[in-house]
Amino acid sequence: MGMDAYQNRHGRYFAIPELLAQSTNITVTGLVADYHPSTSGNNQHPETFATWDIVACAQKGVPRIDRFWQRLRRTIEITNPDIIWAGGDALIAIMAERAQRQYDIPTIIDLKDNYEAYRITKFPGVKHALRRALGNATAVTCGSHALQKYATTTGATTSYVLPMAADHNNFFPIDQARARTNLDLPLDAFYVGTAGKLSARRDTQTLSDAVDALHGKIPNLALLVAGARDSSWNRPRKTPTYDLGQVPLGEVNWLFNALDIAVITNRTNTFGEHCYPQKLHEMLACKTPVIAARTSAFSRHPLPDGVIATYSPQSPSELAQAIWAAAIHKERTNTIEFKADTWHERANQLQFILENEHQHHL
Repeated sequence: MGMDAYQNRHGRYFAIPELLAQSTNITVTGLVADYHPSTSGNNQHPETFATWDIVACAQKGVPRIDRFWQRLRRTIEITNPDIIWAGGDALIAIMAERAQRQYDIPTIIDLKDNYEAYRITKFPGVKHALRRALGNATAVTCGSHALQKYATTTGATTSYVLPMAADHNNFFPIDQARARTNLDLPLDAFYVGTAGKLSARRDTQTLSDAVDALHGKIPNLALLVAGARDSSWNRPRKTPTYDLGQVPLGEVNWLFNALDIAVITNRTNTFGEHCYPQKLHEMLACKTPVIAARTSAFSRHPLPDGVIATYSPQSPSELAQAIWAAAIHKERTNTIEFKADTWHERANQLQFILENEHQHHL
């Protein structure tokens, strides 16, 4: 996994191994690829159950993925693992499958996204090596049905759907007025918004444009956002905007609870068509109604519980119409059912997969 997930103690590559190490008799050793290192070594969190080893995979801005391979080999030779579960990007997947061949260890590659959408696969040979790794791996776990279909096209013979989930220690319902007070927000606004990367890749500008199209049509309408952003994203020109910037993980829970409507934007591309966002589960864990771009899991019926509407990607007018309909039928929106899966459920699923594939390898 990557360093961001480790530092934030967040996401499938941290939560699932931690729960396996905590709740089962499985001993877990995890390698973390740090592509922006200042130091290398075992920066163990004091309260972790798994053993985590951080590998500096860059030197003076130059990728040094060979270091990850060397550490992976050393870890295998010291711990003699029964099985490998690896994911996060194409290079990690490629090296895991290489270890499978060299050490005859069953290896499961995890696809939380379509890694072909990542920039690293633009380098010559990486895309081909990734597809070969997926085809040769013992099995592939996939964050969505669309990713499972993609894995099959690469030649993967065994695959499982292992969706995203939410950490219910970090994401849970809070009284809306209390959440707004905590964030120093006006209490009487109708807040639409999101948290995460505000970028062209995620088509966040469509949200700004949709909110501006609704100016004067929904009383006290306001946009509420947080997250890193690129130069493509601009605030609405007419609608009040509350931009919290980049906030700690704990603040995101307050934001989702402050919203009247949460929006998941995306584009119709290699990334968007395979994406089943983790923040969907986090929004639903806060019992916040969601409107999502009609990609991947949101293009099929029935929609996930708590997703009240979808819109065509890159269509501000359709998104505006969906927001307006939710606003005028707010009393109906407040009665919908929410179901957000937990990482405990995913850890149980992965334990079954690991044991099943290990048994087949014997």
